[in-house]
Amino acid sequence: MFLKSKDADVVASAIEAVAELGDPAAIPLLAPLDKDARQVELDDDDGGVHERVSIGDLAHEAKELLEEVAEGLEPKKKGR
Repeated sequence: MFLKSKDADVVASAIEAVAELGDPAAIPLLAPLDKDARQVELDDDDGGVHERVSIGDLAHEAKELLEEVAEGLEPKKKGR
């Protein structure tokens, strides 16, 4: 599994792919990465280096995004 790779760039790409897929079932897969301090460089849309960020920050951001998706999928309760 790419989320368990020793290569931080591979893990960052896997996190991005999981977030893009938008499946809230992947949230538990991201949880172990919350405290991962490895740093990666992110590219901006023009192909230039945008910033350095930790794997933990990427995982946290992806989890938040997927949690929002999950909230949108929950059935609305009537009468409340």
